[in-house]
Amino acid sequence: MGKSGRQPEDNSWYSQLLSGEMSAGNASANELKLQMVFEHVPIGLMHFDRTGIITSCNGSLAAMLGTTREALLGVDLLGLTDQRIVRLVGNALQGEMSAVEGGYTSAASGRKIRCKMSLQPVQDLKGQVLGGVGIVEDITRHREYEKHLQYLSQKDPVTDLYNRSFFEGQLETLNASLFKEQIVIIICDIDNLKLINDTMGHQAGDRLLRETARIITRSSSPDCLIARIGGDEFAILSIAGGQEGIDSFRLKLRENIKEHNQAQGDIPISLSYGYAISRENQTDLKALMREADLSMYRQKITQRHKNKEFIVQSFMRRLENFDALIVEKSKRLRKYLTVFGDRLDLSRPALNYALSLADYHDIGRISIKNHPEMGRLAKEEGAEGEIDRHCEIGCRIALASEETAILANAILKHHECWDGSGYPLGLKGEEIPLECRLFAVADACDELVHKGTEGLNKDQVIKRLRAMAGKRLDPGLTGIFIQLLMEEKIKIHGRWG
Repeated sequence: MGKSGRQPEDNSWYSQLLSGEMSAGNASANELKLQMVFEHVPIGLMHFDRTGIITSCNGSLAAMLGTTREALLGVDLLGLTDQRIVRLVGNALQGEMSAVEGGYTSAASGRKIRCKMSLQPVQDLKGQVLGGVGIVEDITRHREYEKHLQYLSQKDPVTDLYNRSFFEGQLETLNASLFKEQIVIIICDIDNLKLINDTMGHQAGDRLLRETARIITRSSSPDCLIARIGGDEFAILSIAGGQEGIDSFRLKLRENIKEHNQAQGDIPISLSYGYAISRENQTDLKALMREADLSMYRQKITQRHKNKEFIVQSFMRRLENFDALIVEKSKRLRKYLTVFGDRLDLSRPALNYALSLADYHDIGRISIKNHPEMGRLAKEEGAEGEIDRHCEIGCRIALASEETAILANAILKHHECWDGSGYPLGLKGEEIPLECRLFAVADACDELVHKGTEGLNKDQVIKRLRAMAGKRLDPGLTGIFIQLLMEEKIKIHGRWG
């Protein structure tokens, strides 16, 4: 706002009151109250004379515009470049009240706000216009809040796709129209989202949702309407796409999922999907949506076994990628357990069970933030609570697949100790499954041999194992394992000859 060289006209007590020139001695109590309101009301107020020059304003207006009251006094409103304000001032000086709402940039400070401005004339008893008053309200936050509410009414905040309410509203609009083109609805469902949430946390689940939304968007044509319509479900509305559009979507979806899982396999994506194509003169598009949903469900049921196995194996690959020593440790444990099982004359199924536990026992560590590595992590590393939970999480992961479900009980209990000091259940003695007690002895030996950079020699390992017998380890099984070490039936390669 620029200052004018003209002197403001000020010939009414009202103008004097607004300008602050009326002294306390000749002002009534009511006039003083009005002046106090003018000074302290949290909206911008100003008075301008019959020539459009600001004669007074309050501190709220100055703060709103990012300037001072002194800088605003004497500004010629009719000389502003913003023609919206010029028109409003002109209307007020013609005896009319008017208002405008919009964005405004303060010439004094460059500050940008969205405001609502109302101007009305000040007239004497004869109707002569003496000037005008303006009320300026900063509605920036209000409009931002309205935009946010509108966003929430249409969009899913996690994926930034449209939500179910908006999607179904578009179906109703199409139903009511005379549109006769072929319509395609595709329903996609994330496999194992609940498992991801339960094992890796809801932040990982949200990341999976966002990645899935990105992949579906990349796989769809630009004119498609895409929405997240449920916890793990997405819907795609395509107009005039037909079977050719579905085939293109299927091909791109497969390629994009494969690319994601190869590049970012920490949270693998697996989707089930189904579709429906409208028939001639079909008027119930919600029925078409139900048909697509049923198609998706049939595929999900058909591929359930494959999808469950995929997610478990993906977790194992991620764990192995974090620590290259995991595979080597599993190989060593399998060798120990094979010799151990032969000495105990275990049946082939029982031995295979123990060997599988060597591979999958720590799959629950996939959930430990920043601590995916194998071995017994020190409690001082700050992961104690998460470490204690990895047995339960591993159990849930194993139950997700028919291939590994049989191992779930052993995975849950493989950190139980003979004296009851283990976790998560605090089992004692023979309450602990045999395969877990066998594994515990073999694992303890491997831990001692490969501890740090040097490890322990055979005599030291045997001494430590004897100390653990009856505490962490089954004393009877520990004695048999020690005998195998002494007979060199079990050898730890690279540690002694």
